Amino acid sequence: MGILLWIFTGVLVSVLTLLIEPYVIVKHIPVTIVLGVVGGVCGGAIASYLGFGNVDGMHFMIIVYSIGVSTFVLTWYRAIEKFYSK
Repeated sequence: MGILLWIFTGVLVSVLTLLIEPYVIVKHIPVTIVLGVVGGVCGGAIASYLGFGNVDGMHFMIIVYSIGVSTFVLTWYRAIEKFYSK
């Protein structure tokens, strides 16, 4: 159940990123969702490793780490994408 919440958190952050992004190109939507899920799973794994819960259980800090890492991954993706598109 925990991993599904990590994935859902990543998808949620991805959708919010797409909503607040000033421009959305159709090719960015799948990449943004995949990177959000990767960030959510990595954040959940990091929080579990730090002792905030495990894969089966949930802890508030796991959600915080999932959101934080997803946001970090998506921000770096956008920055790198804008740098190389010029």
